[in-house]
Amino acid sequence: MFVYLTPEKALKLKQVASDLCYSKNPNIREVAKVLGLIMSSFPGVAYGLLHYCYLEQDKTTALKTNKWNFDAKMCLSSQTREELEWWIDSIESASNLITR
Repeated sequence: MFVYLTPEKALKLKQVASDLCYSKNPNIREVAKVLGLIMSSFPGVAYGLLHYCYLEQDKTTALKTNKWNFDAKMCLSSQTREELEWWIDSIESASNLITR
């Protein structure tokens, strides 16, 4: 048996990932919101854990650099953009096994 995201959740995640991926300098709060949506989708996305680490690292580095100000702007690395593109391309067909 497989678990899938609801179509609404998959579409929302695809949209916010796309918006973030093509944003020049998002603020850290926006990145944190997208990370929250990504992490909440892990039960329904088998390889999701492999495709969020660079985004988390960029966010943490930006927070440290900007003295924990979530409203500061940040830059996304090329690895982060690749991860976001994976989410954009894969989220609608993603699934996960209930048991292994």
